[in-house]
Amino acid sequence: MPIQARIYGAILDPQVGRPDLTIFAVIGQYADETGVVGLDETGANVGDSRWLVARTGLHASVVSRSLTRLESLGYLQWQRAWDPARRAPLRGAPSAIKIILPTGGND
Repeated sequence: MPIQARIYGAILDPQVGRPDLTIFAVIGQYADETGVVGLDETGANVGDSRWLVARTGLHASVVSRSLTRLESLGYLQWQRAWDPARRAPLRGAPSAIKIILPTGGND
């Protein structure tokens, strides 16, 4: 239930746009009780931006912007796959996503 409550909170947040909510709702389906987003029913990594593009029909740049926005607003942590040689993110590589859950109180 904390995952659903977190998504509902995002729905009420005027800073969160429709594409952001689409991404958040999709990844929320694959998050465990601690917020870690894992694999889909076929074993594919839900943190893979190509998977999110295929699942949502959104453009890759929109998926990236939405994940960045959700992270900057404190809804999730997005650990991008990194290419140390280029010192840049690996495009299309799986990354790790964790939904940040309230720690208690009135969060």
